Amino acid sequence: MVSLFYDLHVCESQLEPQTQRERVAQALRLGFDGMGLVHQAKERLLEQDRCAIKPTELAALLSATEGVGKAVEASKAKVARHGNAYTCRQFTRLNFPADDVATAQAAVANTAVTSTYDLLAVQPRSERLFALACTSLDVDIISLDLSRRLPFRFKPALVKAALARGLHFEVCFSAALWEAGARRQLFTNAQALCRETRGRNIVVSSCARTVMELRQAGSDASSLQCVAIESLHPPPAGGPYDVMNMATLFGLTQQQAQHALSRNAEAALQHAAARKAYRGLLTIQWAGVDGKPAGSAGVQGERLGPPNNGGASASSQKPAQQQQQQPQQQQQQQQQAKSLKRRGDARAGRTGLVVRAVASPVKPSAGPQDGPLAKNTKIQLGERVLPRQWYNILADLDKPMPPPLNPKTMQPVTVDDLVPIFPMGLIEQEVSLERYIDIPDEVREVYKLWRPTPMYRARRLEKALQTPARIYYKYEGVSPAGSHKPNTAVPQAYYNKREGVKRLTTETGAGQWGASLAFACSLFDLECEVRSSFDSKPYRRILMEVWGATVHSSPSDLTQCGRDILARMPDTPGSLGIAISEAVEVAAQDPDAKYALGSVLNHVMLHQTVIGEEALLQLEKIGEVPDLLVGCTGGGSNFAGLAFPFIREKLASKMNPVIRAVEPAACPSLSKGKYAYDFGDTAGLTPLIKMHTLGSQYVPDPIHAGGLRYHGMAPMVSHVYNLGLMEAVSIPQRECFEAAVKFARTEGILPAPESSHAVAAAVREAERCREAGEEKVVLIALSGHGLHDMTAYAKYMEGAVDNIIHTDEQLHQAWDLLPKIPEGF
Repeated sequence: MVSLFYDLHVCESQLEPQTQRERVAQALRLGFDGMGLVHQAKERLLEQDRCAIKPTELAALLSATEGVGKAVEASKAKVARHGNAYTCRQFTRLNFPADDVATAQAAVANTAVTSTYDLLAVQPRSERLFALACTSLDVDIISLDLSRRLPFRFKPALVKAALARGLHFEVCFSAALWEAGARRQLFTNAQALCRETRGRNIVVSSCARTVMELRQAGSDASSLQCVAIESLHPPPAGGPYDVMNMATLFGLTQQQAQHALSRNAEAALQHAAARKAYRGLLTIQWAGVDGKPAGSAGVQGERLGPPNNGGASASSQKPAQQQQQQPQQQQQQQQQAKSLKRRGDARAGRTGLVVRAVASPVKPSAGPQDGPLAKNTKIQLGERVLPRQWYNILADLDKPMPPPLNPKTMQPVTVDDLVPIFPMGLIEQEVSLERYIDIPDEVREVYKLWRPTPMYRARRLEKALQTPARIYYKYEGVSPAGSHKPNTAVPQAYYNKREGVKRLTTETGAGQWGASLAFACSLFDLECEVRSSFDSKPYRRILMEVWGATVHSSPSDLTQCGRDILARMPDTPGSLGIAISEAVEVAAQDPDAKYALGSVLNHVMLHQTVIGEEALLQLEKIGEVPDLLVGCTGGGSNFAGLAFPFIREKLASKMNPVIRAVEPAACPSLSKGKYAYDFGDTAGLTPLIKMHTLGSQYVPDPIHAGGLRYHGMAPMVSHVYNLGLMEAVSIPQRECFEAAVKFARTEGILPAPESSHAVAAAVREAERCREAGEEKVVLIALSGHGLHDMTAYAKYMEGAVDNIIHTDEQLHQAWDLLPKIPEGF
């Protein structure tokens, strides 16, 4: 059915009748079927705030305004398809600002004033008032000017409370039409709101101050459309459709954007009808089809239908057989109207405003057994929904993360301490507490080479395991480098190039990160120098060199710390910590070079959250909610990328999955490490960071999952683990290879040895579900493929892979060398 479109804030009550008529006429010409006429009150409601708005008569519009006739005919046709008689829908609305709790509560309680309007909207001006509006104020709309910096955040618990109460959030955008700063603020705030609401209960209104703004907002939204977007097929031109396209830039899907101008506006009116019926009073203003003002009608809960118009009842316009209502029917209508108090299910439309108090069963969300995509093996997303922001979990944690320390001063690290090795753009992200950080367009364009990545249902693995569990995996192996690492390599190369850096130095364990940074540097014309223990992964070295990188073995005699380590341990197999020391030393000595790290640091965790943001959309698409998330952890970036957005939803009480990190038994920093300040490298060149660590002097035994051979865990992941928001287990490598081979023989994808740890944990859980007869939804972070790790698989197939377990003696020796930290940190 064709949608009826609404702009719930077309003009305000202080306008002259002629100006109001021009606004209403313009809205009709643009294709809107319903308009909101607003009275803007001061915070304290007075008797003079009673509704005095008179709807513009349809006859006056048709006779005095050019081009309205065709618009009215088009609107009539749409309304007729909804089975209703046509009227020029004009809703009266009261807006009141809220600075003080007592005054706001008194305003809502003043029904002598508020009941004279169709809609009631609050404009909160503080965090306390926003919380009050979401949780208890009896209003219909929370109206927000998002073109300026808000004095509050959209906390998940508050947004959830507002949605549960049926409230709607209004996005007003006309203030951002003319000024670039206001536009940026609008998009930042609107995207945050849409992300927290998941696109639900959003109403988009023009709030136009002039007829030109209404025209600009409706028929030429290009000033706000900063990028090309896919429109409807075929795309209608102008009017609500341009506003819908603009709304997709806020993060709404095309359907959600349409609902923001149609269904959600109708739902707000329904909420108003239910609210007023609950209070036993409903006042409606009319503009009838014959152009005569219909006045107001007080409805005492049980009364249905439009008020008398010129002395004739609404039923007089229906066939005679419908005019005669039996007492039983009247009693049923009265019972239905009274049920508004229980159901809140009135339908208020200005089709002459008919309030139908009828039961409207809610259709449940499609579950995994009945959804249209229930049988799909592969769940994909289009480029249009590629995330536009990275998520920062620190904004949602109650306890702040311990700061990194300068090892020389033992004081928190300053920006100046980081400038020698990182560009300012990444330093700002490293210390940011903002919930969302915009992804540059240049980075998103590169992301489109492989993102959004697919999610799969592991049906064949489920069958092989004979488990009732439903297993899904988010597969990052489709990237050019074959893993999740380009998600951060690309933005790191971009920010360095933007600041004039010519060369990046880094380290790599399994070669995934080195190859990814080499790929990113080739796109942004940067030199790349990688240090790696590459003997076991020769093809990774070749891949890095194909993309233009220079690769050195680590440790080497090319750096002072490399020479020192070789002097102490000539037979050392190397480690990520040693390679980090060498890469940092080189970057710090070259003014044209900076250092890039593929894990551990905060900005890396942020960049990887595109994984989890996409996964949430994919699971929502098929109606699934995970019971368990599993991901391998070395430095923590792949795990954080999937888990952090789900932890956000968990903190908001939207879901309650178990979040499980999986480590190698040879290097279990989370499950066995000490939560303490330690260096991020072996030579002690980095700041001191508080993390779960085995000790920076601990050199893990060689295992085939080289990307997990790191002594510490990302501070963000450590902090989340320390807060009890996730758990960790360690698994020996033979079990991991066994699970990986089973996965390859059923699903066709050979997991990277690192990713095999997550697969092994999922197999364990699936087998537990089989024994218990329990259905669970399990989501795996499959961080990459193992096609460049054939040497490791060859050794497993030959039976030459041993389980390597750390010893307590090794750990205590390394912990004895931890730096001494002053009290208070």
